[in-house]
Amino acid sequence: MKEISVTLSVKGGGKDEKIRATGQKEIVSAEVVAYNFSTENAVYTIEIYKDKAVIICNGDLSYRMTLNSGSVHETTIKSTFGNIEAKIQTERLFIKKNKKGVEFEAEYFLIFQGFADLHKIRFSVEE
Repeated sequence: MKEISVTLSVKGGGKDEKIRATGQKEIVSAEVVAYNFSTENAVYTIEIYKDKAVIICNGDLSYRMTLNSGSVHETTIKSTFGNIEAKIQTERLFIKKNKKGVEFEAEYFLIFQGFADLHKIRFSVEE
């Protein structure tokens, strides 16, 4: 595994959050690269495929979120207050790989209990 520097920015749900961390790059297969990092409250794995990104978070909130343009994916958000069934409707996903790393940007709706909230996410890795 290779040492990396990551930045994850999320806007939505009334929050504007930015995470900077160091972590590890793992080549899972010819089609998948995983980036692993942690914060005070969570451990993240972000898997980058050719045309989608999967975010796995385990911590105070735990979930698996698939971002794939024009698709809707179901997920369960687990918290100390219980589980919330939700859908992720990806409006736009852009993945760019280069010699220094990878970055992606996405816009998606988080839909639960009849409520839809637009989120924007940006993830970048420097190797």
